[in-house]
Amino acid sequence: FRVVAHTHHGEVVHIVGDSPSLGCWEALQGAQLETDAESYPVWRTRTPISLPAGEAVEFKCVLVDWARESPALKAWEGIRDNRHLVPRGEEMTVELVMHEEPSLAPPSEMPGGFDSLLRASELEGELDESDAVMVVSYVLPVTLARNAQGGWLVEWNQDSIVAKKHRALNEGMRVLWVGCPHVTHTEELSSADKESLTEALRPFHCAPVFVGPALHAQSYTGFCRKHLWPVLHNSVQAYTTPEDSFSTQGWRAYTLVQKLFSDVVTEVYEHGDLIWVHDYHLLLLPSFILRKLRTASVGLFLHTPFPSSEVFRTIPVRDELLRGMLNADLIGFHLFEYARSFLTCCKRMLGLEHEFVPGGFLAVRDQKREHAELHAALDSGKALIGGIDECERLRGITLKLLAFEQLLESSEEW
Repeated sequence: FRVVAHTHHGEVVHIVGDSPSLGCWEALQGAQLETDAESYPVWRTRTPISLPAGEAVEFKCVLVDWARESPALKAWEGIRDNRHLVPRGEEMTVELVMHEEPSLAPPSEMPGGFDSLLRASELEGELDESDAVMVVSYVLPVTLARNAQGGWLVEWNQDSIVAKKHRALNEGMRVLWVGCPHVTHTEELSSADKESLTEALRPFHCAPVFVGPALHAQSYTGFCRKHLWPVLHNSVQAYTTPEDSFSTQGWRAYTLVQKLFSDVVTEVYEHGDLIWVHDYHLLLLPSFILRKLRTASVGLFLHTPFPSSEVFRTIPVRDELLRGMLNADLIGFHLFEYARSFLTCCKRMLGLEHEFVPGGFLAVRDQKREHAELHAALDSGKALIGGIDECERLRGITLKLLAFEQLLESSEEW
């Protein structure tokens, strides 16, 4: 953008519009322009702005007062209607003159942001055949085996929780699966094997992410299972050995895995796809995706509990993990208790507030980017008690069965 604007001391021109790159009509989050003594009154954007090609964008110029201790909106551009732009080609320059009489009135319409998401959910109700969903999990929900000819036999893994999510999706909807083939965790595949495996997974609409055995061991075993998984289950060791202490190498491997996933997601992404990320192995993935796909819609669902703030703060990289999760547009938890713990962590560690919004959402205001956790309750008049557990030490299966037994003994109606 190149904008001709005559300003006073401390005033800075921002471009604000209905695109996330332009702040979704939040003045302080828009694209900030700069000038100097030689080029004034011409203001320019510092870096190029990424906008979806061929889609109409509405925007306006605003003046922000940076002379105060904290920047504050001073005035909107004094024109009645919003400006319109349709990006064309890989690069383009927009030149305009800012209206000389700024106004305190906001734009005529302010689409975008969390409010538009709520309106869309009320209108749409549910996904239909015109929508597309990209399901991203650490391991693809398929089983693999080699045949006699050295090729691959691929079948759906019916025991995978993620694989069963397809029952909630319409038959005609385009669904793409992104994840690691489990064989790559124990076997270093050659380039030819990777190509043949990619072709074998194509009929299943699966895009593989190749994480080698060494990187898998450092990321999954060294960080996810050794550090992240116990903390998420409210388990902290009072005394640790050097082998059990936090590993910078494991954290670096974890971030590298996120980058590998984001590269594949970016490669197969089509405009309008809904990206659905699963579980604690990929908590940073929303951040990595939005660095490349600024307008993508990303959801995150956590299949584990979420601990109290006193336990979660024991992770040295707690802030990075929270901010990675907050880059998702929607975050889902099994229980409201877990969502409440997450909100408490955001408040105590990042200083972020939350509020209730219509539709059963809790929104976290993170620099004017809203995120939410949705919880729903059954109102059919019947009670449903269920559980999905692995036979592991920290799952508390014995306590769960004892609690269920106590319920049956103390409640005659059951």
